[in-house]
Amino acid sequence: MSLSMRETADANIARNVQVVNDALKRIQSLNGEISGLNEVSGNTAALEDERQGLIDTIANIMPVKDIRRDNSQVDIITESGV
Repeated sequence: MSLSMRETADANIARNVQVVNDALKRIQSLNGEISGLNEVSGNTAALEDERQGLIDTIANIMPVKDIRRDNSQVDIITESGV
């Protein structure tokens, strides 16, 4: 592998790591917002749609699954359970 190919691969990995980390942070934030709105009977559909889009973004980078929890919370885990 040439140096430029290696640099390109490293850059792609770094970009994907940043995308996944940003998406996970936003999902955590959305979980809190959704939970708070559910407590006051608010409409959470738009927030849940945004969260699902972020889950799909992560799933396009690495295999994950989402697990629904109480108060409309979602946990994201890898296939190995991490």
